Amino acid sequence: MTLWRNKATWLIATFALVATMASPVWIADRSETRRVDDYERAVSLYRDQRIDDAAALLQALADDGIAREGEWSLLGWCRLRLAENGKAAEAFQQALVLNERAVEPLVGLGFVALRNGDSDAAKQRFQSAIDRTPRYAEAWKGLGLAHQQLNELKAAREAWQEAVRLEPSDRESQNFLQENLAQIVEERRPRPAVEGNSVTLTSRARNARFEVRADDRFEPFFVKGINLGTALPGKFPAEFPDDPALYREWFDLMSDAGINAVRLYTLHPPSLYTTLREHNAARPDRKLWLIQGAWTELPPDDNYDDPAFDGAFRAEIRRVIDALHGNLELPPRPGHANGRYVTDVSQDVLALALGREWEPFSVDAYNREHASRAPFKGRYITTTPRYPIESWLASVCEEAIAHSTEYYGVQYPVGYTSWPTLDPLEHPTEATVEEEMVFRNAAGEELYEEIKEYDNDLVQVDTKRMKESSRYHAGLYAIYHAYPYYPEFMVLDPDYAKVRDAEGISRYLGYLQDLKRHHGDQPVLIGEFGVPTSRGIAHLHPEGQHHGGKNSVEQGEVNGRLMRNIAEAGLAGGAVFAWIDEWFKRNWLVMNYESPYERNRLWLNALDAEQNYGLLGAYPGADGWKILIDGNNNDWSTRTPLMQGDGALKALYAEADEAYLYLAIERRGDDEIVLGIDTYSEERGSHRFPSDIDQSSAIGMEFVVRLNGDDSSQILIDRPYDLFSNRLRRPYQSRANDLGDFVEIVTYTNRDRYGRDGTYFPPKGYSRSPLRHGSLDPKASDFNDLADWKRSADGRWIELRLPWGLLNIADPSSHRVIHETDRTEGRVQTKRTEGFRFHLLNVDRGRVTDRLPQRDRLDAYPTYRWAGWEQPSYRLEKKPSYKIFKKALAELPTQN
Repeated sequence: MTLWRNKATWLIATFALVATMASPVWIADRSETRRVDDYERAVSLYRDQRIDDAAALLQALADDGIAREGEWSLLGWCRLRLAENGKAAEAFQQALVLNERAVEPLVGLGFVALRNGDSDAAKQRFQSAIDRTPRYAEAWKGLGLAHQQLNELKAAREAWQEAVRLEPSDRESQNFLQENLAQIVEERRPRPAVEGNSVTLTSRARNARFEVRADDRFEPFFVKGINLGTALPGKFPAEFPDDPALYREWFDLMSDAGINAVRLYTLHPPSLYTTLREHNAARPDRKLWLIQGAWTELPPDDNYDDPAFDGAFRAEIRRVIDALHGNLELPPRPGHANGRYVTDVSQDVLALALGREWEPFSVDAYNREHASRAPFKGRYITTTPRYPIESWLASVCEEAIAHSTEYYGVQYPVGYTSWPTLDPLEHPTEATVEEEMVFRNAAGEELYEEIKEYDNDLVQVDTKRMKESSRYHAGLYAIYHAYPYYPEFMVLDPDYAKVRDAEGISRYLGYLQDLKRHHGDQPVLIGEFGVPTSRGIAHLHPEGQHHGGKNSVEQGEVNGRLMRNIAEAGLAGGAVFAWIDEWFKRNWLVMNYESPYERNRLWLNALDAEQNYGLLGAYPGADGWKILIDGNNNDWSTRTPLMQGDGALKALYAEADEAYLYLAIERRGDDEIVLGIDTYSEERGSHRFPSDIDQSSAIGMEFVVRLNGDDSSQILIDRPYDLFSNRLRRPYQSRANDLGDFVEIVTYTNRDRYGRDGTYFPPKGYSRSPLRHGSLDPKASDFNDLADWKRSADGRWIELRLPWGLLNIADPSSHRVIHETDRTEGRVQTKRTEGFRFHLLNVDRGRVTDRLPQRDRLDAYPTYRWAGWEQPSYRLEKKPSYKIFKKALAELPTQN
């Protein structure tokens, strides 16, 4: 149990204390009589759960200056019950001022610290209380909670045991103790190492392919894989679902699509592995092989030899292998899965993929600092390295091989994760930042900000420089995360533009052929590839394989083509990214505008490419779209209009969910619709519509939507509030004006750059302003799941949805809009909006013929404020890309 997940803990724990509060025995005067009477009344109210009344009575005593330690302490408990942590702390502190040796307010401060997530401070408070009064059971209970939050499970158990010994009737302490006793408190491997020197293989890497055992022989195996991330909407990445039914459904869907391997980045809960074994036993003809990763973050100070970092990573590699063999009992650890791993899935393991995409700056720093590092020579691997990092990577591969061989008598193909930024190839169009600055300085350029990008061709790592010894039979392989749109050399290299597949120019195929030529007979697995279905684009590609901006039909087509390129290049296979959309992800182009940082998991940003890669969409609404953009009024018939009229404009409706603001307009005629949107503060923004429309407004508008044709409609932004054209003018904020200067929302996705020979490549960008006309109804002829708006056949009904990010909303769940008060860098500052106001115009050839509201007075504009949320509503459903990708996989042989 964790304090922040179980409200009952904070509401119940320690409240029995008030029953032991001593009643005063000496009354000096009338004030003292009042204090005693009110205190006793407050205790009674508190016990009757009338917390507000008790707090009011005690606060009156405090305000009148007659409260003593007991009153202040009880006031602190009241405030804690009312979730007023700051006021609770003040009350407990005041009690300590009156009696610095008091124990009860010290315990209260411990629970305040737990409420605030400061487990270390809580532990200190509780321990101080125990030092003063060792038989104080409530302090022991709180100390147990503090230890539990810190994953100090043995210490938590001992504290709760003492609490129960001191107060045997305390059911809460008993429950805490029983839950703790059911948990694993020490890491353990129940089975000893196998005896003997025999080694078995279920798969191996050789002759540029993986091979899997089939009875007494090995058969070639082409990987048609998928990457499985499991962060459901509203969850952090380490909050894994522990749901066998969910995993069973997913594995069945994967197999039905023709996927034959699932790639995991880290250790998952035991239920996943048990369910995978059950699936493979039940459907051997649709077996899912496992490509298992072992994850780590970057080392401190870029020192991969740091004992704490290096030791922790090696320990994690061993844990992963133990778990695959069903031989691990793992206690809870922050950010990791845990539990009893009892299912042996070793016969389902295709390969191990160690580590992560290592950043070039970190690798380069290590290489410089450890230039004298000797080549690695192990029992199973030796190296002839060009760079020191290659020796370290070989040593961690050795760790995996040695542990699986010497403890279990099993070997797997092993590789370490890499990506094009560290590939062993030379890319003349990709200058380093240092090289680029030479050209910029020579041209006399002045950069308004530092170039913030990885040096994508600065250093190399190369698995070809690792060699297997005669003791290692499963074989090494290379694994790359490779996408068609980044790094920039993918789209700028002129030789790649000369390569063609059956569908035309294929720069991606050209790059894969380069990798194949370099690695020769060493198998190459593309561990990640794919395109996302975000409305926003983070990187442009000449032939349209963008980082975003693809609807789900286009996603399926592009992903299928990329998989065919992998096969055509002669590689060992690929794993598409990814199985599900994950809301916690963030992309470089939008991440600074998602704030607070920790709340982006609560909403879907349609502009964020990283959140929209899945073949399964994670969409708002448990039962379907709250509003299905299809051009009819079915979803609005039970909703109350925000504004109504009796002219050309009949009504405006508004609705919202975790991804979009929805608007509907009922009208007569077929004229242009112009909609002004005030996202916060009626004083800020433009008080005039665009210059071709002679209309002022009492509200300050940040955005204007113009609906005037299927291919010409767009959303515009008031120039001062445009984030991308105002980089030199932070702080970002809407500013009051009467200019009507609304502009397109243009962003640059591919910055300008220089090649190594001095060739200049200009920047590339696109406009987010165009609004796509289409239907979200899959049965409609104009179905497009990136559609922004749809008009009915007779033109009388219009539905529109606008992504929150497009409206400069930093967090819709807490009503935060981008607004900065001072110049800053990085993540934006925000302000809470009280809601949106709208000014709707009917425009006939530039002339306003009707408007809502009818009177241009501030009090005539209703405010639309959507409900915030702490837990999102969502559903998972197959995108059309699932079926299209399934067809592509069926056309590729499993053995090749």
